[in-house]
Amino acid sequence: MRRRKPISALPMALLLFWSLAGRASAQSAPEMLQKGIGALKAQDFQLAQRIFAKLVEQDPSGANIGYLGIAEFSAGNLEHAITHFRQSLRLGNDSAALHYYLGRAYLERREESAGISELRLALVKDPKLLAAQSSLGVALVNAGRPRDALPYLEQAHAQVPKDAEIWASLVRAEFEAGETKKALGSIGSAIDSIPDNPRLDATLAFLCLHYRQAQKA
Repeated sequence: MRRRKPISALPMALLLFWSLAGRASAQSAPEMLQKGIGALKAQDFQLAQRIFAKLVEQDPSGANIGYLGIAEFSAGNLEHAITHFRQSLRLGNDSAALHYYLGRAYLERREESAGISELRLALVKDPKLLAAQSSLGVALVNAGRPRDALPYLEQAHAQVPKDAEIWASLVRAEFEAGETKKALGSIGSAIDSIPDNPRLDATLAFLCLHYRQAQKA
């Protein structure tokens, strides 16, 4: 169930990051900033790293260093990304998106407590940040805290009721929390909400079989 998706919800988080923290860098090098964001959206992470590295040379602001960290994280360069995220925070970039990306980077490095803490901070800054809601919910389930995860996954589901991955994560959390009846109801609702989705159907069938067998054991 744990599939690495380093660029999950990237456009939305990038827009938030830009609006909350990127104003100074936009004034100093707007064309370079736009090209870097374009490279991220195109998933050309190597190009994005080069662009933002040059931007940081020109203007080492917290926002620009944060963008460099996003490019590095998206490319799987976790150590450099975490270093730059921390540096960005020290320079005053305290945006929800930065805490989200730092949390994701910690989780990728198997630092669950630090990752969960940063994702919580992201939601303090922006309680409706979908990427942080879903990531925190999954992280809490993986940490053996499914009941703590449920409110975040329910909030994420309320925002995007037809998201197959969030449906699957919610069902898993309900099973893990011992809410079998609720999980089975969610499976039916998910199938009704997103018909003709073989991947979701297979995932839900696997979850149902796995947890029903575990209960019988």
